[in-house]
Amino acid sequence: MALLVFGDDAAACAAVHTFRKLVRRGDVVLVRCSGRLGYARHLLPYYAAGLVDEVVTVPEGLLEVVDMVDVVSCEEVSIRGGEVVEVRGREYERPSVLLSIWPRVEGAGVINLLTPEDAERLREALARAEEVVVLGGLAAMPAVDALAAVGLRVSLVWEEACFDEDVSSVIRAELQKAGVRLLAEPPGRDGGRQLVVNYGGGEAPEIPLLPGVRVRRLRVDSGCRLEGGRLAALGAATEVVEPEGSAHAVLCEEEAIAQALNFALREAGLEHAVLRRYFVARFRGRLYASLGLTAREAAALGYDPASTRIRGWGRREGALIKAVASREGRLLGVQAVIDADAGEALGALYAALLSRPRLLELSLALGPMTVEEPYAQTVFSKAFFALLRKAVLGRAVKSLQRLS
Repeated sequence: MALLVFGDDAAACAAVHTFRKLVRRGDVVLVRCSGRLGYARHLLPYYAAGLVDEVVTVPEGLLEVVDMVDVVSCEEVSIRGGEVVEVRGREYERPSVLLSIWPRVEGAGVINLLTPEDAERLREALARAEEVVVLGGLAAMPAVDALAAVGLRVSLVWEEACFDEDVSSVIRAELQKAGVRLLAEPPGRDGGRQLVVNYGGGEAPEIPLLPGVRVRRLRVDSGCRLEGGRLAALGAATEVVEPEGSAHAVLCEEEAIAQALNFALREAGLEHAVLRRYFVARFRGRLYASLGLTAREAAALGYDPASTRIRGWGRREGALIKAVASREGRLLGVQAVIDADAGEALGALYAALLSRPRLLELSLALGPMTVEEPYAQTVFSKAFFALLRKAVLGRAVKSLQRLS
């Protein structure tokens, strides 16, 4: 067997590293197109702004020496008829292929922030720019956060698909209060003083293994396999089809890493998790998170959802939690605006959300129990218990209406 992975970012490297830990046989080839390997995409804008000195999180030696992965450049690879891949003179017929793909915007004057080389170009351009327009909506928050942190005037072309309007309005207000200008569409060029940066927007690039296919996002399942095809793909140029039939766009690198781990497990013949939306954006010490379904999406799927919004108190006074559940009391999704130091709860919450947990158990799990406080409600646990009450009462009212 042979596995070929096209990509040089942290998600692609995580896929081959995890696979090699599980399967030691066969050839594994990583095809790189950048001068650097194993870089985290979310660090690129911080690197361009001079806020971090390094973007590489996966050492190249780990892959080549420890994992026995052949790392080659894209110039050493040729594809014939979409079926045979030749690497350094060696042919692989119909190998297992994973593509790490991220969207780009075509056109002069736009810097697509996808590789460390792009970050270097952006760093040079920032010295001449008076204003930076960022494309990609909330997916582009790493760029907005980094560029605003160094005092640049930043405008963001706004998209809010992964939040309900009541939470979106809070996020918009916080960004505008911090001086970020929100735009409905990209403005015209302003005499060269306006720099346009794309981070997460645009369409998937043309892929030689999929000749003639040009879409904004490729549809994949939880194991990264393309619908009706033998190829796999991960990254922000994909959208994941969930078991219930809904699809969500991959909008942050953290979910791309989750895709990579699922792909490795699937290729190794092991059970992998269902993937639901995992989106978290950071801005000035605040986190904007959307996990699972929004209320709008749940209604479109026929769930007749219940939802509740809870504002924080005490040291969590600035927190806002919106939770969405089915009438049977199972959690469908959570949207949160919280301080970054509360972010450690999001990973555990997402892990629970993958299996659509019952609200009562989840409320108890997130309510710390101590001798002094046998049941202390956090902002999350209070939200889930309030939602349980609302879901159950709503179900009872509907039952009475049917009887009458």
